[in-house]
Order: sequence, then structure tokens, then C-alpha cells
Amino acid sequence: MSNFDDKKINMSNLQKDKQKISTATVAKMGMMVALLIVGAQVSIPLPFSPVPLTMQTLAVMLVAVVFKPLHALATVSIYVLMGTVGIPVFAGFRNFAAFASPTGGFIVSFLPAVFVMSLFVSLIQKRFHIRYKTTTTLITCSYKYNLAATRITKYICLILTTILFTVIVYAFGASWFIIFTRNFAAYPRPILFGEALLLVTVPFLPGDAIKAAILILCFNRIAKLRKQ
Repeated sequence: MSNFDDKKINMSNLQKDKQKISTATVAKMGMMVALLIVGAQVSIPLPFSPVPLTMQTLAVMLVAVVFKPLHALATVSIYVLMGTVGIPVFAGFRNFAAFASPTGGFIVSFLPAVFVMSLFVSLIQKRFHIRYKTTTTLITCSYKYNLAATRITKYICLILTTILFTVIVYAFGASWFIIFTRNFAAYPRPILFGEALLLVTVPFLPGDAIKAAILILCFNRIAKLRKQ
């Protein structure tokens, strides 16, 4: 009888733990949605491009690191849905009207970009999970070398992941810009893909590189939230 009671207690504790995890995840999702909204409002208009400079891409990358793929996608989906139903959460306090503009593709791009990046972050964490296994206070030279090589490879993979994220965002943004200007905007002639890249992507490469560098340097600290 006592064994049965113990099993019931263990099951109830497990259910409570799952509920706590679920509550913590929902709370984190709420905080990250708020961060996406704030990041979108940190907006600097540029005279040479219709796309403003914002901190939103950094916020989306943070979501990809903090959450596993489905939760990351759900978080960004909530943000996009809020703007779609009329809440002014996009850059410049715009709502669904942002989709009827040349820059609407960047908002759409956050959905596949955050999912893909979060997926690769999961693979990187699984592949490069470093454990410090030492029996003495000194680490052997060979172990130090292997550890350093593993860390370097890990950071190279993170760099490639941020590049892939940026490519997805730019591909959607530039394609949307071309389609919109050709069909809905009063441009004197069709915009070529190369011209679209010069207008909506190239000016932002230095800033995106800095954002990616910040994320990579802080990756280990941020990724700890992923396990909680």
C-alpha cells in the first residue's frame, strides 16, 4: 500500500513540475514578445533606404536562442498576430498596415528565420555540449587543445547560423520589396533584384554583423535560459 502511495506522490510531483515548466515557458514567451515590440520601436529612418534601422532582428535572434524551435516560432507568431489584428507593435507603431508596404516581407521573414535558427541552435548545443571531466586540478595539454578546438568549431557554427538567419530575412525582405514595387507602388520602372539588395539589405550588413557578434559573445549566458 505504501508503494502505491509513493507512486501517487511521485506522479503528482511530476505533474506539478510540468505545470511549473509550462508556466515558466509562457512567462518567458510573454517577456520575449515584449522585447520584440520594444526592439521594433527602436527605429532609425534612413534617407537612402525605405527600410528603417531597428533592433528587431537582434530580438528575433534572441528568441531563437532562448527557445526551442516550436516555442520560438510560437513566440514570433504571437507577435506577428498581434500586429495583424490591429495592435500597433511593428516598427513606427504600425499594425497590419505594415504588410501593405515595401518592408512587409521582413516581418513575414521572422517566422521561418526564427524556426530555422532555433533548430540549428538545438543541433549546436547537442553536438558541442562541453563537459569538464578532470580527475586532478590540472587539465592535460591534449584536453586543453581538444576543448579549444571544440569551442572554435562551435562558434564557427554559430556564425554560420546567424548568416543563414540573415540570408532568410534578406531573401524574404528583398523579394517582397520587388513584388510590392512592381505591382502596388508608383515606381517609374521595375526594381531589379540587385537594386533591391542595394536598397534594403546592403546598408544594414554592418549593423547586422554587430548584432550577430553581440549574440555570439553572449550565447552561453543566454542559452542557459533555454534549459529552464
